[in-house]
Amino acid sequence: MATGITTYSDLTPAVREAYQRVTLDYAKKDLVYMQFAEKAIIDKRNGDRWLARRYNPYPVITSPDTDGVIGAPRKPTYTDISVELDYYSDYTKITKRTQYTNLEDATLNISQLHGTQAGESADTLMRNVLYSGASYLNASNGVNGDATATEATYADFQTAVKLLRNNSAKMIKSAGVGSPNSNTSPTSQSYICFFHTDLRDDIRALDTFVPVHQYGATRGSYNMEFGCVDDICFIETNNGYLSGGYYSLFIIGMNAFSGVNLSGETLNVYRKGFGSAGTADPTSAFATVAWDMMWGGIVQNDSWMTNLRVSHS
Repeated sequence: MATGITTYSDLTPAVREAYQRVTLDYAKKDLVYMQFAEKAIIDKRNGDRWLARRYNPYPVITSPDTDGVIGAPRKPTYTDISVELDYYSDYTKITKRTQYTNLEDATLNISQLHGTQAGESADTLMRNVLYSGASYLNASNGVNGDATATEATYADFQTAVKLLRNNSAKMIKSAGVGSPNSNTSPTSQSYICFFHTDLRDDIRALDTFVPVHQYGATRGSYNMEFGCVDDICFIETNNGYLSGGYYSLFIIGMNAFSGVNLSGETLNVYRKGFGSAGTADPTSAFATVAWDMMWGGIVQNDSWMTNLRVSHS
């Protein structure tokens, strides 16, 4: 990580060099994980730990009552889940010359950079929570010969779907109707699968794959939706999880995970002007732009999601 004070030479050249200036757009990761997270808020002055209670379902009843006999009452069982919130932050220190001799508003540009950074940070933190909280399956039906996990196949995804269905995980996306008149295809209710951009070709090669542009008009699309295969809707991200040469494809059902913030601390942006440091800045030479957020992520039910680990073909 680069650290230090941002000086005049670090930013876009001023007016005298405007004819040579080229503004490079900074890369933005695709923010996908948080769009499917349940959102929760802790009120201020109520602690920094979020606690939820998940009740276990009652069993089905298949035996008739015995006449005149009252059975024992059913007592609910439950699992408590909790997450402790932490602060995350960063800042940039700007010199007076940087701000006052540049054509562009340096603090505004840096504020935008920090805004993107904060969003990407929350999304990456949520991705890491999914990785640490989900049980995994290794793809085994491919043909690339990898002894640990092969490339993803239709059969591997169906194994994951059966697992989620047997655990009563609810699907997230509704079905869509296709029409031969508009060259669109019908689509099923589906779970959500996050996949790394590196795997675009493998996903596109899956049996029964329908690209997003061939959906019918009755089925909308999510941010970065790539397509679907039967019961799986694929969300592409260049911020996918890759470790040791293996990609994690997180397949999730409804209400599987949450992002938690403290009330009023979802995202704060601070701009401290020149001279705000008092005697620590006697010539008012420095200003700062900063952000912070108080956040925590948690897997609410690990049986409603799975991590399909794959290699590339």
